[in-house]
Amino acid sequence: ITLSGSGEPTLNTALAEIIAGIRKITDVRIAILTNGSMLALPEVRAACSGADVVLPTFDAADEARFRAIHRPAAGVTLEGLTAGLAAFRREFKGQIWLEVFLIAGVNSDAEHTRKLAALIAQINPDRVQLNTAVRPTADAGVRAMTEEELASVARMLGPKAEVIADFKRPQAQGGGVKEADVLDMVLRRPVTARDIASGLGISAEQAQRCIEALLASARIRREARDGKEYYRAPEETAKS
Repeated sequence: ITLSGSGEPTLNTALAEIIAGIRKITDVRIAILTNGSMLALPEVRAACSGADVVLPTFDAADEARFRAIHRPAAGVTLEGLTAGLAAFRREFKGQIWLEVFLIAGVNSDAEHTRKLAALIAQINPDRVQLNTAVRPTADAGVRAMTEEELASVARMLGPKAEVIADFKRPQAQGGGVKEADVLDMVLRRPVTARDIASGLGISAEQAQRCIEALLASARIRREARDGKEYYRAPEETAKS
């Protein structure tokens, strides 16, 4: 059971209670996907300690690249992120799998990889998982690395590193994607058109065509929230 969502899950002040509630109804392992920025806070580390696996993002070895990649909120720094992750490692008895997202020409060169390896050694995770832009990204300028390039970085980072990027996923071609696929996604939770395109690996135009067809047949509805348009289940479906 993975705690993630459209946002940072460790911002939820009820995180510890949510994990405890899951424990009461199942023995399925619990994972948390996080950007790691809140792990500098002792109370957040304590809340995350109830999980089995925590997967923080960590893909920059200097402040300039950290800011370029993540565009963090004021007060969030690479130094603070690293210190929080190292503290969490000392306290957490479960598994830590670092998620390293590599962008060609940004954080992929050998010098940066060596610096990244040194910081990762301070954190001492159980796994280091390498990924890249195998799906359409919010920023059109993001360039993916090849499978061979990721393998080269993995060798430099050591035996804990592994490539998890799914190069078999169709990239913005949408081969075989149907209205039913979009409907299935919308019925799970409210999503934007961008969420649909990214999640299914299709173009924005393909996503919009499916959305309009589903709206026309009243199988989904549109809802404006916080200046964005979301698509969700019809009222009757949501209530049932």
